[in-house]
Amino acid sequence: MLNALAAGQIVREPKHGTSANGNRWANATIRCSTGTDKEGAALTSFINVVAFGDTADKLSKLDKGDSISVQGSLKQTEYATDGGTRHGLEILAASILTAYQIRQKRGDHAPSGTSSRDQTAAYKSFAKRAIGGY
Repeated sequence: MLNALAAGQIVREPKHGTSANGNRWANATIRCSTGTDKEGAALTSFINVVAFGDTADKLSKLDKGDSISVQGSLKQTEYATDGGTRHGLEILAASILTAYQIRQKRGDHAPSGTSSRDQTAAYKSFAKRAIGGY
């Protein structure tokens, strides 16, 4: 088993649900910077994140564009397309950390009386700054 830690930005709204046996699940795709090539162009990897239980609950509350760090088991996936076989990466998340959780730990809470819309806007602004202005 390969254990991995990946940090990136969610590129599509997380999907979530409950399985037939009652297990909560969620999945999302994150975009991660993987350095630069010989010419200096940015390299990017897209990683599918799969989560269950409480971790799935945390993932399902996030939105496209939110920053996230994910720790868990990494595996290579393979799937067929019209053009042939493609490969990808998937992390079975054991834990996730969001910019919002970091902000809470630092004590940077929204003032009382702040609407949830204002808090969401503040979180998104913080998340963008946390990953270098994306």
